[in-house]
Amino acid sequence: MLDISGTLDKIFEEMGINAKVKSINSVDKDNLMFVNIDGEDMGLIIGNRGQTLNALQLIINIIFGKNPEERKQVILDVDEYKQKKRQKLEDLAEKMAKEAVEKNKPVVLRPMSSFERKIIHLTLQNNEAVETISSGEEPFRKVSIIPKNM
Repeated sequence: MLDISGTLDKIFEEMGINAKVKSINSVDKDNLMFVNIDGEDMGLIIGNRGQTLNALQLIINIIFGKNPEERKQVILDVDEYKQKKRQKLEDLAEKMAKEAVEKNKPVVLRPMSSFERKIIHLTLQNNEAVETISSGEEPFRKVSIIPKNM
C-alpha cells in the first residue's frame, strides 16, 4: 500500500518544514492521485515558479512508481497553487492567441516548464485560428502561438 503521507512527512521533516498532507484524492480511471499539502511557509515547498514543488512531485513519483500494481501518477499541490497557475496559463493562452490573430503575427511566450507549456498547448489545441509549437532547449523552451492564416 502506498504511504505517500508518511513519506512526505519524512521529507518535510528533513527539509525543516512544518507541513502535512491535507488531503489525498484518487481518480482511479485516470490512475491519478492528487495530494494537497498544508502548513507554514508553503513558499519553501512551492519554490521559484513552482520548481521545488515540481521536483518534490518527481521524487514522489519515482519512489512510488516502482510497483506496477500500485502505480499511480501523484500530483502534489499547495494551497491550490497549481490550480490557480493552470487558470492563469489558460487565460494567458487565450489572450495571446487573440493577440496573434489580431496582429497576424506569431506571439512567443517566456520560457516555461514542460508542465506550463503543456497547459498552453492543451488550451489552444482546438482553437481553429492558431497553432502552437515549442522551441528551444531546456530550461529556455518557449511556446509560440502562430496564426493559421499567416
